[in-house]
This record gives sequence, C-alpha cells and structure tokens, in this order.
Amino acid sequence: MVIQRNYAKLPVAVKLLLPLMLIFFGISGVGIYSFFIGYVANRLVAETESTTNLLSENFSHRHQLLELRGKWLANQNEVIEAIASANRTTLLQTLLPIQASMQLDMITVVDNQGLVIGDLRKGEISQIPINNQAVIKAAKNGLQITDVISIGGKVPPVIVVVIPVRSQQKNLGGIIVGYTVTEELLNHSRTASSQQLLAVTNNQIAVSTLPQLRGLTWQPPSVNTPVTEVSLSNQEYFAKTVTLSTDDNNKLKLVLLNSVIPITEAGTQLVLFISGFCLIGGAIALTIGLFVTRNLTRRLQKLTNATAKLANGDLSTRITVDSQDEVGKLAQSFNQMVEQLTLRDQKINHQIEELATAFKQLQETQAQLVQSEKMSSLGQMVAGIAHEINNPTSFIHGNITHLSEYTKDILYLVGLYQKTYPEGTVEIQKTIKDIELDYLQQDLPQLIKSIEVGSDRIRQIVLSLRNFSRLDESEFKAVDIHEGINNTLLILGNRLKPSGKRPGIQIIKEYADLPPVECYPGQLNQVFMNILANGIDALEEVILSEQGRKYNKTPQIHIQSQVLDSKWIEIRIQDNGLGISEEVRTKLFDPFFTTKPIGKGTGLGLSISYQIIVEKHGGKIDCHSVPGEGTLFTISIPNKQI
Repeated sequence: MVIQRNYAKLPVAVKLLLPLMLIFFGISGVGIYSFFIGYVANRLVAETESTTNLLSENFSHRHQLLELRGKWLANQNEVIEAIASANRTTLLQTLLPIQASMQLDMITVVDNQGLVIGDLRKGEISQIPINNQAVIKAAKNGLQITDVISIGGKVPPVIVVVIPVRSQQKNLGGIIVGYTVTEELLNHSRTASSQQLLAVTNNQIAVSTLPQLRGLTWQPPSVNTPVTEVSLSNQEYFAKTVTLSTDDNNKLKLVLLNSVIPITEAGTQLVLFISGFCLIGGAIALTIGLFVTRNLTRRLQKLTNATAKLANGDLSTRITVDSQDEVGKLAQSFNQMVEQLTLRDQKINHQIEELATAFKQLQETQAQLVQSEKMSSLGQMVAGIAHEINNPTSFIHGNITHLSEYTKDILYLVGLYQKTYPEGTVEIQKTIKDIELDYLQQDLPQLIKSIEVGSDRIRQIVLSLRNFSRLDESEFKAVDIHEGINNTLLILGNRLKPSGKRPGIQIIKEYADLPPVECYPGQLNQVFMNILANGIDALEEVILSEQGRKYNKTPQIHIQSQVLDSKWIEIRIQDNGLGISEEVRTKLFDPFFTTKPIGKGTGLGLSISYQIIVEKHGGKIDCHSVPGEGTLFTISIPNKQI
C-alpha cells in the first residue's frame, strides 16, 4: 500500500518510464544472472565429474601397484622358505626392510593352515586387532583377491591385496599387503582446496578431509547417481561417489565434495555489477525521458486538474483545445463528456426524486393494504364467532326468566303439599328421602342464579367481540377508549394465560375518568392490538431465552390512562421485560423493520400504528426503553377533532 501511494504521486513521465525500465533491467538482470550462475554451476559439476574420474584412476593405479608389490614379495625365495619352515624370526627380518621401502601399512602372512605367522602394521592400525576371516580364508586357500578391511568407528579402512604363496605348485598360504586410507592420503588425492574427500564404509564416514565429519553416520549418493547437491554441516556441496571395493557386502566409497561457495561469491559479485549498471543506466534513461516528456506532461497536467474539478462536482469545467494530436483529441472528448454528464445528471436527479416519492408511496400503500386485510379478516372471523355464540346465548338468556318463575311456582306448590299432607304415603316419603328434597329446594334457586350470571357473562363477551370486530369501521365518532382496550385484552386473553413454559402475564389497569374521545374506534383498536401483542412477544421471548434464567420478575403489562388537559388524553402501555437498545428504538416505526425471526413478523404493525395516531388522529406516539427495565409506549391524542 505504501508503494502504491508513493507511485501514485510520481510525475507521469516517471510513471511511463519507470515500468519499462524496471521490466527491461529486471528481465536483463535475471537473464544474465541465471545464465551466469548456471554456467558456473555447470563448470563445477563438470569439474566434480572429471576430478572423480581422476580420483578413480588414481586409486586404480594404487591397487595395481599394491598388487605388483604383493606378487614381487610372494616370489621372494627368503619369504617362501620362511613360510615353508614356519620360521617367524626369519620371516619378520625379511619383511621389515621391505615394508619400509615399499611404504606398506600392512603385511600379514598366513600359512595354509590359516595361522598368522607374520604380522607387520604401522600407523593408526598398528595397535588395532584385525580379524577379517574372509581375507584370512582367501590367503589360506591361496586365492588372489582385492578387498577393503573396515574396522569401524574412527579407525580408517585398509585396502588390501591377497597374493598366494606357492612352492613347486604347492600352496603354502598367502601374503596380505595393504595401505590405510588416511586423511593425509585423501588430502594428497584432491586437486583443489575447495574440494573435500570422504571415505565411507557401511554408511559411516571413516576418514574425511573435514575432521568434524569423521565418525558421522551419513548415506552417500549412489555410485550410479550423477553429480548431485548435498548438505553437510550446514554447507552445500556438489557430490559424486566412487567405489574402491569388489565386495558387495562391504564397499568402501569415496565421495568427492565440491563446495558451491564459488557460485554464491560469483552471484554476489554479479548482482553488485548488475545493480550498479541498472542504477547508472536508469539514471541516464530517466533524465532523457523527463526531458522528452516534459511538454506532454504539462498538457496532461491541465487535463488532470480539469478532471479533479469534475470529480468534485464542478460540471462547468472545460479544457482549451490547443492541438490536434492525441492529447488534443482527449481534451475534446473530455469537453463532450462533461456536456453529456451535465444533461444526464439533471435527468437522473429528476428521475431519482420521482422514484423515491413513488417508492415511498408504494411501501406505505402496500403496508396499509396488508395490515388492513389482515385486521379485516380478523374482524370478520371475530364477528362470525360472536354471531354464532350470540344465537344460543340469546335463547338461553330469554328462557332463564321463565325457568326461574316456573321453578318458584313448583317449589311453592311442593311446600303447600308438605304442609297439607305432612305424613304422606310410604312411597312419597321414600322418594323425598332419595331425592333429598330439602337440599333441592335450597340449591335449585342458586343453580338458576349461576346460570343467569354465566349467561350475562357470555352476553358481555359477545358484545365485546362485536365491538372489536368493527376494525374496518370508517365512522368517526366519540367512544369510550377503555372499552376498546378491554375488548383488545379479551381477544388476547388466551396469550395472557399461563402455559407449560411460562407463567401467566398479569395485566394492571389504572384507568382515569376519561371523557368520550372522537376517533376511528376500529383503527385505535388496531393500535392497541399491535402494542399489546408486541409486549406479550417481548415477555415470552425473555422468559423462554437464555436470559430468562436470570429474569426473576412476574411478567406484567401496565396500562394507564390520564387526562393531560381539556383537549388531550394519554394512554401508557408498559411491559417489564428486558427492554430494547437505542439503535432498535430509533427504527421501531420504520416500515418493514422487525427484530423477530423470518415468518414471525412483517415489521408493519408499529409503522401503521404511527400513521393511525399521527396522520389520522393528529396525535403523538412515542417509545421509551431502558435496557433491563422494560419498554413504555405513550399515545397522546386530542379528545375532539377539529
């Protein structure tokens, strides 16, 4: 981001030249660097390959020389006679000067019985017991072999040749001659100080020109593998492996390591050279480019300034056309674009205003239609229920009066019979006792009274339902506001009762003595329905949610009414839930805003309530909420409409 901001501030000339220069010098530098590094690496690989071949030939010559020396020694008469007579003293006296003159690290004589009758060793293997049964067996049987004796640990391996000793075609045994593969030998065998040699037996570095690697367990590259790159002691090398043994079970491998440090050094020098070249060449090219593009950038700067003014909303900006080249044509196109933008801006602004007005009207109309249809359907259903209940209720209520009078007459007649014929027949006495006549005479009037009270209650409920069902009533008249609230509570009564998941919701009424209010009764009932239903929803939500575990209050809805003055009355509806946030409170009366899950609410109820109170009745509706204490809706309307 910092590079982008800085690049954006550069002059146009620099922006034009800088990418081209970076691409040219970048591709050139990478190409030259890759070619040079590849060339140096290939030289090192070829050098490693050729040095390995020389090393293999060198040790092959050593093997041949060792074999010739062993054969010469086996053909000496003094040696043959000493072996034949098993004269150890004579044998050692004969071999000592020969060992010194031939620079052999090991001369061991084995007779045809497999006994070592002479053993001369020097250097690092002088005190190390050597017991290679394969080599001793070959000497005993008069076989000629070349092998490597690996002792293990940090003891260097020994390259040996077994030469048979014969006298008149009789096998006398064999002579084992050999030399030790030492660090000094490896140092003499390498051709450059950057090269290192390792002698590896059984995946263990026995001898190395790098002393810190001696005794390290390491898997060398395969003999047939071409020169490959390896890492040892945090250093990178090109490596090539050759073998010096004919025994597949115990091969001695020589690994030539050629350091890659020359590649790194050459790459560093080349990078410094290319960097200097790019800086000098870039400075020259940039100076020339700035001189050439100065006039072009001056004209482009005018276009840039005009574009900046246009971006800030200045549609009166124009550019003077002073040439017919590409920049001049660009200036003409800019002027035409500004003209078109001016016309389109005016047209779009006008269309936006029309669309915004139409959209707002459409939303309001749609919300009103949806809510009106819903409430109308509810009103029709309630009216139908009230009508169906009213018919049998009227029948019951109409007959209760007659039933009461008939019952009194019958009870009076029974009383006269009891006074006139106090004894009666046996059958009459038994029947009086079975039916508990005294209890019937006392309880029957009470039953009829209870039926009459229940009938009155049903008639009252039917009347409330019929009053509430006038939701679509368009008549403007003076009504009792409390009756509308009570009718609404009756409709919502089932939701106020306790259920298996929550306790009942308590309704607390504090009604003042309100005068009749001129209003649209059905619409006001719709407002009460929306606010009370929201309060019930809020209480149910908090009781059934995780927060309900901490909610230890009795769920309540408090309804108050009061006269503000001679012209205004006020209705306050408050729940004791957890309240709402300020952010939600400010959007409550917006169309289609809802906090309920999808399918639980349309977000139209409070918006339509606001329209009914403010626009239809010229009143005010407000919401106040304190988180943790509940939500209060305050409705203020004039009691008389002008």
